[in-house]
Formats: sequence, C-alpha cells, structure tokens
Amino acid sequence: MALAGKNGASQTVRPIFRRFSGISLLPGRLEMGSAQLNQSPRFSVVLRSRNDAEIIERTLRGIFLQSLAPLEIICLDNASTDGTREILERHGDSLSILDIPEGDYVPGKVLNQGVQKARGDIIVFLNSDAIPLHPDCFARLLRELSPDEATYARQLPRPDARQAVRYDYNLCFPETLPATGESPCGKNFFSIVCAAACKALLLEHPFPEHVQYSEDTIWANHISAHGHRIRYCPEAKVEHSHNYSFTEAVKRFTNEGKAEAIESPGLMALLVTLTLSPARTAVSILRDIISMHGGGRTSLAGEIVYSIKLRTAQKILKPVAMTRSVLSIYINHCGYPRRRSAGNISPAHRKRRKDDLAN
Repeated sequence: MALAGKNGASQTVRPIFRRFSGISLLPGRLEMGSAQLNQSPRFSVVLRSRNDAEIIERTLRGIFLQSLAPLEIICLDNASTDGTREILERHGDSLSILDIPEGDYVPGKVLNQGVQKARGDIIVFLNSDAIPLHPDCFARLLRELSPDEATYARQLPRPDARQAVRYDYNLCFPETLPATGESPCGKNFFSIVCAAACKALLLEHPFPEHVQYSEDTIWANHISAHGHRIRYCPEAKVEHSHNYSFTEAVKRFTNEGKAEAIESPGLMALLVTLTLSPARTAVSILRDIISMHGGGRTSLAGEIVYSIKLRTAQKILKPVAMTRSVLSIYINHCGYPRRRSAGNISPAHRKRRKDDLAN
C-alpha cells in the first residue's frame, strides 16, 4: 500500500473543526451536542472508502465537527475512480490515505492494516458513507468503553431507504435494546460501519483475513467466545443504509451465507432453517407490507416488489448458500465444519490454491 498525505495529529485536525463549525450536514437530522468528557481518549479514526464521492464530504464534515477530536484519521481507499480520492486529498492536512490496489481488497486484512498503522489507544471504525448525525457521536461511542469490549453505533436509514430496508435497520438498530440486553438481530450482533474497540484487543484478536463478507460478524463471535463483550450504543447515531438491487442483494447475501458457514450451528440446524425459509420469507414480506401502511410511500406496488426480491435473497438464498458450503465442508473434510468456505476465500488464498493444484 502507498501512503499519501500527512498524519493528522490533533493540532492539525482542530482547525478543520473550526472551519466547518455551524455547517448543517443534513437539515433536520443533525443534533446539537452537550456531552463534555473530563478526559479525552487518544483515538484514531479508520475510514474505509470506495467510490463514495457523492457522500464522503458530509462524512468528513461529520468527523471534523466532533466534540472529541481524533488523534488522526486514516483513510483506506479501495481504488476509487469517481473522485473520492481527490476529495480525500483536499483534506490532506487532516488525514492520511492508504491506497488499496484494485483486486487486493480483503476487508479483514485492510482493517487489520489500519489498526496496525493507527497511533491511538482506541480505534473508531467508520465507513465513508456513514454520516455522524451529531457532534457527540464519537464521545458517546467511547464513553465508558472498557478494554475487553467492542461497541457499535445506531444506524438510521437514509430518507430514500426502501420500506423493507427501513424495517431491517429499525429492527437491528433500535432506540433501546430489549430487557434481555440482546439485539433483536441475534446474539453477538455487531456492525463495523461505526464501531470502536481498544487497539490492544484488536491486535490480540485481529479480523479474519480469509473472507470477503461478514468479517465483523465472524470477529464478534470470535471475541465473544474468548470472554469479551459486544455493547450497543444507541446514543451514538450515524446515517447509513443501502437500497440494493436484486443482483446486488443476491451477491451480498449468498456470499454472507458462504462466509458465515464457518460459524454455522451445524448441518441439521441449517437444514431445518432451509426448510422453514419459504414460510419465513412470506412472513417477512407480509410484515413489510403491513409496515408500509400509512408510511406515505409513493409506490406501494414498487415497495412490495422490492420486498419480495430482497426477502428472497435474504431469507432463502443466504441459507441455501450457507447449507451448501457446510455440506461441502462435511463431504470434503470428513465432517469437520470449521474450515474455510471455498466459495468465499480471498483472492490471495484463491491464488495459492491454484498454484498448489498446478504443482
């Protein structure tokens, strides 16, 4: 990776805060901050980007407006071609850019490199299309952060989010957690879109480098198994959502299924899930339709069609991909289900496998 720009120490970042003071990122959505911490933690922001020119300026402004100034901002740009990198370069006095060559992007590997480069004791991860919605976002995310836990922020869907997408985000990122303290989206639910953890924890338990999807899910399950905690921080808010096309949804959910096969509960449990998938898909679509009532959506028919496509990819194709991967592992590896899913290996692992076969 090539390093460009200057390290953004706190003394060079703070003038940018003043430059953007008073700017409204999203009219009607930006909340004014009030938290004042007695001690300012030394933290680095690790920002991943790829072709987000339309939105990354607002994300950067959201960072510059924070009541807690980061020690540095490290941008990991994955071969952007739409002007994203040029926008980052304009803020070169306040951030560093690590270039990821086209075809070399492996999420866990890139995150680990960002952690290793960081000088802060704490790492705040932020996607370039996740806009902090208030100046105390980082302060709230880092408040009471302990060395043995990771914390993640609440994600609010964008104004243009489809109703099915909006339902999922409101479910997984509620205003408050249930009394059980467990996320409605499952045990150890975690999202790296906006999250924080101590650097020591991240060095001891690095992100998996053999998958292209679900690296945060696998990592969260791993650290939980080693006695660490995942904590949801709904007071820290960012705006983030995607209206995936059917093709994009199929690609994403099938690859997530292959990646998460590593963490699967076992073949029989997956077969039960697969058997129930059609019924669960129908229930999800019906639930989406009910939630559309009174929602002021301009095209109810369009929302229903979108729901059908999204839920098919999410509720049927993902468990199918997961089951096939686990079944393949059982057949090829004598029933040992913890090996890497062949359908989701990184380019480097794929090349080594091809070289091994050639030899």
